[in-house]
This record gives sequence, structure tokens and C-alpha cells, in this order.
Amino acid sequence: LNLGPTVNTPGFEISPFLTPDTRHLFFASNGHDGFGDADIFVCERLYDSWDVWSAPKNLGPEINSSGFDAYFSMSSGGQAFFSSNRSLGVGMSDIYSSELRKKKSSVLPDSVAAMLREANELLKKDKDETRSFLFSFDPNSSEVSYVNRVSIENYINSLPDKSYASFNIQYVESANEEKKILNLKKNRVRKVVTILRSSGIPESSINTKVLDKTDGDMTVEDIEIVVVPN
Repeated sequence: LNLGPTVNTPGFEISPFLTPDTRHLFFASNGHDGFGDADIFVCERLYDSWDVWSAPKNLGPEINSSGFDAYFSMSSGGQAFFSSNRSLGVGMSDIYSSELRKKKSSVLPDSVAAMLREANELLKKDKDETRSFLFSFDPNSSEVSYVNRVSIENYINSLPDKSYASFNIQYVESANEEKKILNLKKNRVRKVVTILRSSGIPESSINTKVLDKTDGDMTVEDIEIVVVPN
């Protein structure tokens, strides 16, 4: 199973290391933005799926150098080991160690405000009306934003039951689009479907519709979820 364009790039991705809890994947790449020839990155497995991952994060200049850094591994106590050909080493490539310390993740204030607004809207709206959610993506990314994910999950949790509504996923395809762009859009749809399925929506309630033009505020980079009560 290819892990998709969030993890993989046109460059090389090598030396994967999965933590024992199967949540975090460390790997080396020269295709993501870094400090040198190859850097070590980490990403998190989302929604208990093996094909939906968070955007890779560079481990930073404390680990990575202007040279080749790869073959990361970590002990249960948080001691990390990796190989590097950075300057001032003993030979062509040396083994280094470092202690990893986890930082508590924080939600940006504007994200919190957006989630609160969404929650208030859910409380005010009649559950029998059609709802729509617009998911906006960066041009070269298929990663669903935290705010978008939480907004649809909050709505799903407010439903009387999981078969209450049909979820219609709409996106735009233009004529003569490059294969790379079409694959990117399909990956976006897959990730949205994964969120719905992991939130308990049955597959029979999820439909995908391809549009040939934008509708309202929707752009070619967006996916719209139209929720229609059954």
C-alpha cells in the first residue's frame, strides 16, 4: 500500500521506522523541505487508517544537518539513533544518538474560535435541513485541515443516528486536467471518505459526485460535502 502524496514525493523516501504504538512513522527524504541532502521527518497515522497521515514534520536542526541524515530508530525510553555524514564526523558516515522529548500539541486560537462558531451553528440549526461543508485544500496538498475535520465530526456526533443523512461529496474536474491533478483530487476524496467512515457513517450513505464547474464559493481546489436528511 503506497502511503500516498502526503508522505511520498518525486524524490526518495527511505529507512522507515514505525513506533511500537504504530502511531508515528519516522523516515528520511530529500523530497520534503529540509536542511540538506536528506533529512529525517515524522508523521502521525490518523483515524486508525494506514493511508491517511499527517503532513510530515522535519525533526529540525538539532537532528538534521546540511548533509545526509537517515536510518532513524528509537528505543522505548526515547533514545534516538540515526546515521549522518555531517561534517566533523569520524568517517564517511557516522552513527549519532539523541534524546527525543515530546511537546504538547496546541491548537491555534483562530482554530478554536472557528470550532466554537461551528458548534454554535450546530446548536442553532434545525437537524432536518440540508447542510453543506466546504473543505478547502492547499494547491498541492490532500491533507484535510484540523478545523474542517472537527467541524464535520462535530456535526456527525450531533446526528440522531449514523444513518440519518446521506453525505454527498462533490468536487470539480476540468477537461484535459493533468493526471497528477486528478490523482490529487481523488486522494482528497479518499481522505474525506475515511473521515466519514471513521466517524461511523456507513458506506451506503456516502456518495461521490464529479462537477464540471464550480458552484457558489467552491473552487477547483475545494471539496463540498452536502448532507441531505434521509
